[in-house]
Amino acid sequence: MAEARGRCPADALMTTALHVCPRRDVVLNAQAPLQGWHASFRFEVSGLEFLDDGVRHVPMRRPLSP
Repeated sequence: MAEARGRCPADALMTTALHVCPRRDVVLNAQAPLQGWHASFRFEVSGLEFLDDGVRHVPMRRPLSP
């Protein structure tokens, strides 16, 4: 959506999602070019890169909150 460009709605969405489950080990499959963004939320690569529908992905895990 054009009105959302530059306002980082994905950051707010991720922050809210992590707030809802703060004591859980969170896993996801990130698009490989976005793994740095996910790392900014303490996600770590947890496996080998793979293709999903022609798009490179990496499994990532966010350990339990301290």
